Amino acid sequence: MLGEVKSSVQEIEDAKQEVSHVQQAGAVLKQKIDQHNANRCVANQPGQCNWYDQEKASLDSEKTDLIRRLDTAHQRWEYAKSRYQVVMGKMRISVFLGCLQPFTAEIRSCAAMSDEAAAECLSDVWENHC
Repeated sequence: MLGEVKSSVQEIEDAKQEVSHVQQAGAVLKQKIDQHNANRCVANQPGQCNWYDQEKASLDSEKTDLIRRLDTAHQRWEYAKSRYQVVMGKMRISVFLGCLQPFTAEIRSCAAMSDEAAAECLSDVWENHC
């Protein structure tokens, strides 16, 4: 089970790192887009701004790719986080069950008592074991 925890934590870290890389690439892309938009092409003749339109298409494609990468990293992070939570839940249950096993006889003896005495007995048993 510890291997699953380690694996999930690594997946979370990998996804976070990918998000960081995408954010850095996004900052660079924003600078490129700002520079592109600051140098608008005004055409006097047809085809004179083809370079500008091609550059815009390339920037749009890069933006679409970054959004896809960010979505993928976010999905990986959500999956890994969910997997981690499930594994941690299993560990808590197994620790709890392991805690209960040593004093099963004590719990059974408390259960044989009247309600009020049983409640006090169970409280004592619980405080002393788990």
